[in-house]
Amino acid sequence: MRRQDTMVRLVGVLSCASAVLAMAACAADEPTSSSTASTVTVSQSDSPQSDSPASDPTAASTGPASDADAVSTGVAEEPTPATGGAPVMRFPRDANVNAADFFGPGAGINAYFFQSPSGNVRCGIDFDNPQVPSGCQALSSVRSSTGVTCLNRGNSVYSTQLISGAAVSKCVNQPIFVGGSGNPGQGTVGGRVLQYGQIISVGGTTCESSTTGISCWANSVGFTLSRDRNDTYDPGYGQR
Repeated sequence: MRRQDTMVRLVGVLSCASAVLAMAACAADEPTSSSTASTVTVSQSDSPQSDSPASDPTAASTGPASDADAVSTGVAEEPTPATGGAPVMRFPRDANVNAADFFGPGAGINAYFFQSPSGNVRCGIDFDNPQVPSGCQALSSVRSSTGVTCLNRGNSVYSTQLISGAAVSKCVNQPIFVGGSGNPGQGTVGGRVLQYGQIISVGGTTCESSTTGISCWANSVGFTLSRDRNDTYDPGYGQR
């Protein structure tokens, strides 16, 4: 009887143990289930966050607006050429340099001499000898708008002169408009540089230096001379 009671008790204990283990197993599964639910919740909350920049009108427009502004700024900074390629006519009141700084000797005669920053175009205005007109000459240029063709060497280089109310294209064979040419040893051949944006005016002639060349005006006529431009302008072409 005692042995049988003992076996019964042992079976009961094992049953209880099994029940305890089963409950423990169920308890251990609950955090896993909760964790799974939590993971789903997190993934759902992440989804709207990742979509918000695309759906946000402000965010969507920021990038393109910045790009458009950059393009517009670039375009706005580009210079706008004047109608027909002619520069704006300049007058004595536009001068922004002291003409006296450019006065000096040329080939045996004094005038106000200057040259382009590249040194390709040399000019002289208001000569001591009134028989010598104001004008410019280039080491190298192109056929003039009036059809004059020079060789770009030796005794045939391009020149434009302001004569009797007209801009006249010619080929010259000497340094008429080259400052310092009478005293080459002093290192001023060509005259003082007229920097881009600078305007000189003296004796009724006004000249401006720009990246398109040197342009001069007198009596409502003008010209532009550079390596790739050789244009003359009729009276009153661009008065303001």
